[in-house]
Amino acid sequence: MALSSPAPAASSPPAPGRPRVVVTNHDPAFLELLQLLLREEGYEALVPPKLDDPYPFVKAARPAAVVLDVPFRQETATLGVLDKLRLDPATARLPVVVCSTAPRELGGLDGREGEGLYLLAKPFDLDRLLAVLATALRGPPPSRGGGRPA
Repeated sequence: MALSSPAPAASSPPAPGRPRVVVTNHDPAFLELLQLLLREEGYEALVPPKLDDPYPFVKAARPAAVVLDVPFRQETATLGVLDKLRLDPATARLPVVVCSTAPRELGGLDGREGEGLYLLAKPFDLDRLLAVLATALRGPPPSRGGGRPA
């Protein structure tokens, strides 16, 4: 099985009833397992051909969500990808599940979970990933009273 998927054309819609998810991970064996699991669970799982900067692939793929791995000691690069996604109007509201061995140590992520950012500590159970991904796809609950305090 090939680990990378060709970048879909911008006009290529996801398969009906199969949410498109872009997944990244630094471990090719785990990435293949993750891709298989997501496909078995009904997702269209795509892998960027270049993991160092998945942003162009994500923008072209137009996924429903992204599962973004944070390789050890590469937190700054991951934050750069997140910033690109949030600054681009086409991807600003895209749910992103960030997988990290130390998610709370990623400076700048605390308090952003309400912005479509979901932190998942590694190692994680695959069922937990599926639950977080399902929550991310449902989105945050609507604000009460137009953003006014309850």
